[in-house]
Amino acid sequence: MICPLGNAKKAIEFYEKALIIGREIGDRRGESAAIGNLGNAYTIFGDAKKAITFYEESLVIKREIGDRRGEGNTLGNLGSVYADLGDAKKAITFYEKRIEIARKIGDRRGEGSAFNNLGLAYADLGNAKIAIEYYEKSLGISRKIGNRRLERDSLGNLGSVYANFGDAKKAIEYYEQSSGISRKIGDRRGEGNALANMGQTQKRLGDLEKAKKLWQAALVIFQAIESPSAKVVQGLLDALEENEKD
Repeated sequence: MICPLGNAKKAIEFYEKALIIGREIGDRRGESAAIGNLGNAYTIFGDAKKAITFYEESLVIKREIGDRRGEGNTLGNLGSVYADLGDAKKAITFYEKRIEIARKIGDRRGEGSAFNNLGLAYADLGNAKIAIEYYEKSLGISRKIGNRRLERDSLGNLGSVYANFGDAKKAIEYYEQSSGISRKIGDRRGEGNALANMGQTQKRLGDLEKAKKLWQAALVIFQAIESPSAKVVQGLLDALEENEKD
């Protein structure tokens, strides 16, 4: 789904051509895939209205042709768009529908992903207890099916919810696990994010020296992969140095 913003416009051109061909030859599955990919591209562009329109159109076709897995994925995409729009309650409705389908067809990965997204939605609503329950369900599934990326995401989200709701020490434990998995699977961005989050949490605990070391480690990673997050972390380090001078 994810592609660089600069390539999204080019991708849309290809998906539109694929859509025309799919309709010309009566390939409903191909038509649905092209429409769904257009929804993905407009999501990257930040055009939620167009993304929703394409996802809904794709959803209709997937239901018509009986593509249950595709239906579940599209419901998850719709949930994510509404979550980005700040409508957590509507997002939850779509995620719950995705879970229902995932369970019926035995899609454990889809089920785990939906649980993780439900955790995010409830965290946005300020309900830490339910968010944690869903993250833990996602974590359990990820470990059973050996999906390290989902495991990493669930651990990182558990870290964030504990950090945001007052248990910094527990947050650090989860961030450390998330960082460790990121290193093992070669996900530099994920490792950098975990280190940066640990830095924020150490700062909340008042350990500025640990925070500084973690942010410095995160900065090295973000600079190496040319991530925009490097600028954010550099700003945190600069602010820390200014405070040390005062």
